[in-house]
Amino acid sequence: MAERCSREKATENVASKLLSTRGGRSARHTRAELGSSIADGRADSTKQRTMASSMGTPQVLWNCSSAPLIAVCHYGLFRDLARTLPSLQENVYAPLRAQLGGVDIFVHALLLPSIWNARSGEKGDSLDPRAFLGISPACRYAAEDQDEVDLRLAGKRKQVGDDKPAFSVSARAVKYDLSTTLNALRAKYSLQKTADMARAHELIGQFQYRFVAAVRPDTAVFSPVHLPDILLKASHAIMVPNTHHWGGVNDRFALGTRRAMLDVYMQWSQTMLSTGWGEQQGKKKSPKEINTEGQLCNLLRDGGVRVVPSPLCVVRVRANGDCNAKDLNPAVENITCMHSVLVRFKVDEPGPCSSIAAEPRPWARHCYPSGIPRSKTGGLMAPRAKTAKMWPGHILKLKSVPKPKSPKI
Repeated sequence: MAERCSREKATENVASKLLSTRGGRSARHTRAELGSSIADGRADSTKQRTMASSMGTPQVLWNCSSAPLIAVCHYGLFRDLARTLPSLQENVYAPLRAQLGGVDIFVHALLLPSIWNARSGEKGDSLDPRAFLGISPACRYAAEDQDEVDLRLAGKRKQVGDDKPAFSVSARAVKYDLSTTLNALRAKYSLQKTADMARAHELIGQFQYRFVAAVRPDTAVFSPVHLPDILLKASHAIMVPNTHHWGGVNDRFALGTRRAMLDVYMQWSQTMLSTGWGEQQGKKKSPKEINTEGQLCNLLRDGGVRVVPSPLCVVRVRANGDCNAKDLNPAVENITCMHSVLVRFKVDEPGPCSSIAAEPRPWARHCYPSGIPRSKTGGLMAPRAKTAKMWPGHILKLKSVPKPKSPKI
């Protein structure tokens, strides 16, 4: 009994110290203070645990690496995991294990009976509350009711003095500043929860991940994820797809160094809660800050994070199984909103999704039933689909990156 009380007390200490060390500024001292009691009490935290199914066949449900180097974090709504999971297994987990070794998977799910989203064409599509368990085996899982999260976020938004309905809990709102803004905040909240889970696992195991990845479970990754040398040698950088920057930085996939991800990228919800949807620029908001890509650019620039664009084919898959047409053969774009971009591209070869479209794997054919998508006139879906190849050497001088134009006030 005494040992059990000691372990429970140690666990409480982890939770209280975790809150005081968000951002990693004093994590080293905290781990030293925790002592060996936590490691003893959670000695199985890096071991594989099994649970017997009703048929008596053991199935691995929990699996934390004994030599972890990277945390892969899945967050938000789990729409159609049957369509996306095969690509995640083959193009995210497998290549990362081959290149780095120990991979820990963290899952934070938002639960909702059905989804209404006019922008994505989802009209009451049902969602399975157990879908997130399909990621198994993962290192840690968590799930929260989305309506309850909405109410808590609305309360926090009110505390910082914003009485506008930008973060209303209206689930069927069509307006961009209602439905889309709230969806973005929900996702970034869930993203931060996975960061907290990864930090807690680090504190308990008394180690630190070298890299962290943020991967939406409603996206299919159709090209293998590989860390380039420039990212392996970086101390404060992230890798993102080299498409769909929309004046900012693509926010649909990110993999980077621990500090850049846990301390900057994955704290995004705090920026949304404190500044809202875009920084105020006089009486108007800068257009490049209103969308999530523009806000991410500001977040990375203010956090001193360098960006490594990479030819990754990332396709959003809706709850009804539809693939977003804009993602199927996108044109490559160079990032122009910040200077700390370590890779640029030439427009002389097909983009990151073109080879998949031409010869899709079995788990990609639902997105590419007839090869490269074309418009009604027969042209490629992406008008600038002749896209990019890395320049020799990959690394460019920062002064060669075009300076962003100052927003008009």
